[in-house]
This record gives sequence, C-alpha cells and structure tokens, in this order.
Amino acid sequence: MLYSQHFRQIGARQSGMAWAGVALTDIWAYHNNPGMLGFLQEAGAGVYYENRFFLKEFQYQGLVYAQPLKKGVISFGGQYSGFNAYSTARTGIGYALGLSDYLSMGVQINYMNVRQPSYYGTKHGISGEFGLGVKVTSKWTLALAINNLSRTSFADVSNERFETIFRIGAQYKLSKRVLIVTELEKDITFPVRIKAGIEYHPADQFYLRAGAASNATSVAIGFGYKIKNLRIDIGSIYQQPLGFHTVASLQYNFLKK
Repeated sequence: MLYSQHFRQIGARQSGMAWAGVALTDIWAYHNNPGMLGFLQEAGAGVYYENRFFLKEFQYQGLVYAQPLKKGVISFGGQYSGFNAYSTARTGIGYALGLSDYLSMGVQINYMNVRQPSYYGTKHGISGEFGLGVKVTSKWTLALAINNLSRTSFADVSNERFETIFRIGAQYKLSKRVLIVTELEKDITFPVRIKAGIEYHPADQFYLRAGAASNATSVAIGFGYKIKNLRIDIGSIYQQPLGFHTVASLQYNFLKK
C-alpha cells in the first residue's frame, strides 16, 4: 500500500521511525501534518532525496520552507517522483496558527500533477489539507492530519482519485533523551496501518532512530547529525517483500538572534 500513493510523507527523520511523524514539530511537518507547524519557533529550509529499491525510476525529491510570522507560520513546499513514462508532482502553500501554547491548526492548498503519456496524458488537480496539534501535557502531544479533503480526481472516465488519507498519532517524551511516536494511518481505499518509532538523543549532535509499521510490514532505522543550525538525517527502510530504500534530507534552521 505504501507505494501506491501518488504523494506521501517526507523527511528523513520521519523515515527512520517508519514514517510515524504526524505529531512531530519540525519544518517537515509541511509534508506530514501542517497543523504542527503552528508550534514552530524558527524559520527553516530543507531538501529531501529518496531512492526506492535502488532503482532510478523510483527516485523521489522534495523541498520545504517554513517561516514564522508575527501571527502564525507560512510554509511552501513541493515533491516530485518518477521518470519519462510516469511522474507525479505536487507544490503548495500552507498556513498554521498557534491558537494557544497548547493548540495549533494548519491548512494547506496544493496543485497536483500526474503524467503518464501512454495512458492518462497529463492530469492536474487542486487539493486541500488540514492538520491539528494538541499539547496535552509537557510530555504528551496528540495530532491529526487529513489530506485531499476534496477527494480530487485525475481521471474522470475511470473515477480515479488522488489518495485521501487520515492520520492520527502521538508523541511522548519519555525523557530529555528519548522520544516515542505512534501513528494510525487510513487511506480510504486501503486497510489501516499501524506505525511506531523511537528517537534517542545520546549526545548534543547525534540522533539514533528506529521504527516499524504494519500493512505492508516494514522496519526502519536512521540517524541524524546536527552542526549548529545545519542538520543531516539519513534513514533506511526495509519493506516486505520489495526490499530496501534509502532516504536523506538536509535541513537548515535560521536561528533566532
């Protein structure tokens, strides 16, 4: 099911925890849950690369920029995958607002494109996303995200649509060094996926991650390295029965003076 999606979660940090990232607050929330961006304190930009199963036809690229304003956070991003015979692209703009220290909401509008010259030709669509984040306590955060609320289609004759996916999850700060994340994902046309991961922060610069997901069964590992306002994250996921794919992202945070 994971690889039937036209557009998907992005971020090497999230990949190292089997994509259980709906409740995480960083710039990659643009691609995972726009509602969590309302908690963002610093502007940041990032680029992303993924290679699935070591095949050039299954490369995936993405980018993001998020900027806190006097009120709220504005964000921009895009993602692209494919090759000459088939490709998908999405770009959009989002806005998130922290309604209080404990509640944040966000919306996003996307322009989407699917290109398959031998069958569809080129099809376009507009979709909306909604996200919500709730800091229940200083340790617990709950989150909800819904993408393609409008059920936008790209092939009228066959009634084929871009995926609509519901995600609900949580993060729990077990300690200053350990973060646990969980997530339930439901694509309207596929069964529920259960995802869970852990992030361990043994030193100021280093992060270690691991995770697992069901349906299809996959396991993941990852690590991150931070140098001042620059962070490099790498993840590796094994999905049965297809094999491995690797993920990397580079993130730059514009630290407050």
